[in-house]
Amino acid sequence: MGFRDMKIFNQPMLAKQGWQLITEPDSLCANVLKGRYYPKCSFLESGPTRSCSFTWRSLMFGKRLLERGILWRVGNGKEIRIMKDRWIPDMPCTPLHPMVQIPDELKVNALIDESTRQWNEELIRICFSSADAERILSIPLRNNRIPDYVSWPLTKTGIYTVKSAYIMVRNGESSDQVRSAKEWKHLWSIKAPPKMKIVLWRFAHNCLPTGQKLRIRNIPAYDLCYHCGRLPKPFGSPRQWIFETLANCSDREATIIVISFWHIWEARNAVRNGENEVHPHCIVEKILAYVDMVLLHMYEPVLPNRCDFLKPKHWDPPPVGWVMMNVDAALFPKTNRMGLGIMCRNHKGEFLAACRQGFDKITNPELAEAIVSRQAILFASRLPYK
Repeated sequence: MGFRDMKIFNQPMLAKQGWQLITEPDSLCANVLKGRYYPKCSFLESGPTRSCSFTWRSLMFGKRLLERGILWRVGNGKEIRIMKDRWIPDMPCTPLHPMVQIPDELKVNALIDESTRQWNEELIRICFSSADAERILSIPLRNNRIPDYVSWPLTKTGIYTVKSAYIMVRNGESSDQVRSAKEWKHLWSIKAPPKMKIVLWRFAHNCLPTGQKLRIRNIPAYDLCYHCGRLPKPFGSPRQWIFETLANCSDREATIIVISFWHIWEARNAVRNGENEVHPHCIVEKILAYVDMVLLHMYEPVLPNRCDFLKPKHWDPPPVGWVMMNVDAALFPKTNRMGLGIMCRNHKGEFLAACRQGFDKITNPELAEAIVSRQAILFASRLPYK
């Protein structure tokens, strides 16, 4: 038959049995298994149980392959779950960027205008990103009496074959491994502090300790958004969203994304731990100040100057009731520019305010130090601290 790897061949063969359970629901085998393992749902919605047989565990192994390849065809839209089922052609998973909270069990027929049997374009554009909305609107709708059905897009007939599934698994394993290795290498090569890249790595693995994740593990936790108090907006695939975003970014933009994500996560944790919520504008200013500092010191060599040895190596807090202002300047010889950053913190180390500026045609280190000192004084005069 031309199958060279029997270990890979095993899963497509098991998936064939699962395909028959889906397409022949009235068969004796399908009725027996449904009565035992999934009486209130479909085969694709079923899962393993604690006391399941070896046969059922094997079918679950094959079902994972079906979930990767099956594509739902829209009929009346009453069977397809918007957020869980794969039903949009040319997309590897469900819509990645829902703009509103969509219940997991909401069906596709909620997006269809029953009076005209056309897509509800206004609703779709509200609920999804522009790219996802265009893909949905391009799907042709059939007669409302035709039920939804599954197809196998890797064959011309839409019917599952072991050969097509075997080729998909074999090609997918090698390409996924190469692509995955490159993606992770790219993430770790981003010029940003390691602690920030670790947070993004955990998000890509969907293992950040959010309230929703803790509740899944039966740990009491607040699972609403700490900022607005609404339900969280889940990503269809955090890992795919991250890598697709980073793939279209420059090196500097990737650094900005990592730093921004870490600061947003830290602000969320601060509120969770009982601290006062910081205004989003302050968070943005803090992010911009930190980004400038990282970009200045990691992307462009800073000209040494005689004042460097006077700068403290560690930050020492000011006395109680005082505000400390830290400043820094850097020169960019290639572009004939200088940049400066200013940050204010209290005796607890809490961020209060920040400022960043750039100046053209400044190449002298002493002049740069004088400018940053002057700008710090002007910035301090505008703050409500005396």
